[in-house]
Amino acid sequence: FIGTETMGILSEIKTSEITFYFYDHSHRASILSYDSALKDLSRIFQPKNGRKIAVIGNMLNIGNISKKAHEDLAELIEKANVNRLYTVGVFAKPIHDKLKDKTILIKHADKYKEIEKDILADIQDGDLIFVKGHHRIWLKELADKIYSLGVRGEIR
Repeated sequence: FIGTETMGILSEIKTSEITFYFYDHSHRASILSYDSALKDLSRIFQPKNGRKIAVIGNMLNIGNISKKAHEDLAELIEKANVNRLYTVGVFAKPIHDKLKDKTILIKHADKYKEIEKDILADIQDGDLIFVKGHHRIWLKELADKIYSLGVRGEIR
């Protein structure tokens, strides 16, 4: 099963050494799309032998509610049973302050290129990777690199 572009794409990626899952939401970042995607992530299977790794980019163009909107993501991230969290963008920083479980926070950067190698090196067999962010912070480029790690296939 490969999902539709409008609701994110859930794919299985096989490399020569590992198989992992990728839930790609790298192209949308409104408040409602974050809410929906993180709720979906909470319902998606917890990998048997892997972890849920989230790369969360900031939302843009939301004005004076930005800080609160980003802080509100912390609870949704925790409810989604994320094991490892990377945040990208200056507006995503408030997520850190509101996380109850600080152990899931791995790294923050203002630009994804600053932590791209860390994210790619973190992927292990059985992991589920979730990427979401506004298109102007270029997480689609990260998504393309994740896809290029192996062969994209159907989920059984």
